[in-house]
Amino acid sequence: MEPASILKIGTETVSLVAALTKLIKETHDKQPSSALSQLLARLRVDALRISGEVEMKFRILGEKLKDLGLDPTRTLESQLRELQWYNWVNRARLKGFQEELYGASRQLSSFVDDAAALMLCEGTIGKTEMFAEAYNRKRELDAIVFDPQRSLGGILEKLLESASKVNLDLQSA
Repeated sequence: MEPASILKIGTETVSLVAALTKLIKETHDKQPSSALSQLLARLRVDALRISGEVEMKFRILGEKLKDLGLDPTRTLESQLRELQWYNWVNRARLKGFQEELYGASRQLSSFVDDAAALMLCEGTIGKTEMFAEAYNRKRELDAIVFDPQRSLGGILEKLLESASKVNLDLQSA
């Protein structure tokens, strides 16, 4: 269990919120079917809760880096080369963060799948940019996470910033 896994799952989670937000915004003015409209309304409520929780997890993780033996001023790669931070307690705590983010990612992925399945049944799936939005957001966040010059604290700061932005975007959708 290492910090890169948490960051990778975090980028996936944020990109899924962005995709769902894109879909909700796209369908808002198109007068979707009542089934799709009801589904998106329910998914939006749950996605807002999950997105807020993910944002809080990034905030907490950023505050606890030193408690986990990680130095927020050093790069991720340098800390993966020197495993001074690694012990059973830190491993368990990091695994807890990973599991919580993975659960959020799994739920959001299911939301996107449900909406896409309904749109496929209705014949409207070709009219959405949600998958492109998810791909582009993930690519942007991966570039931040895998920037060899960026500190671990800097990575978490950017992920938190992005999570906050997509959360606000979802709130306004």
